[in-house]
Amino acid sequence: MTSKRITLEEANVNFFPKPFDYPVNTSTYFTLTTDKQDPTLSHVHYWIKNQSVDLSLSLGEGYLYILSNKSIPGILKIGYTDRTPQERVKEINSATGVITNWYVANSFTCRSPKVIESLVHTQLKDCRITNNKEGFAVSLHEAERIISNIIAENNAAI
Repeated sequence: MTSKRITLEEANVNFFPKPFDYPVNTSTYFTLTTDKQDPTLSHVHYWIKNQSVDLSLSLGEGYLYILSNKSIPGILKIGYTDRTPQERVKEINSATGVITNWYVANSFTCRSPKVIESLVHTQLKDCRITNNKEGFAVSLHEAERIISNIIAENNAAI
């Protein structure tokens, strides 16, 4: 692992796209640590009042996906993966608690998919079914619109 100190401007531009919900503007300083074995994974540590906070970021390319399930009409699962959405949905469907299969309704390639996913989940917080879960009561059209807009606003399109 290698570390370097970065500025607030670098952190805001590269790692905390607006309106990301982290208190970066009150931070004293940041360090960026990259993993030599996995160059797409980095950790940004930011210090607030002498306390270090670690935010792991997927900085490579990946997908945001929207999954639907015919048994759960009106609910979409929105997440990210650095594999293909088809591989991810196969993994989800293999869990013993999944009674009926999820299907890929749409997917979007982008840079920093974990960051983009967080922004999408923040914007959809009022539609979230359960805290810390990826189920949202939102139409497919609205979810597609929000994801497309957030990718564009954060220059994350590939």
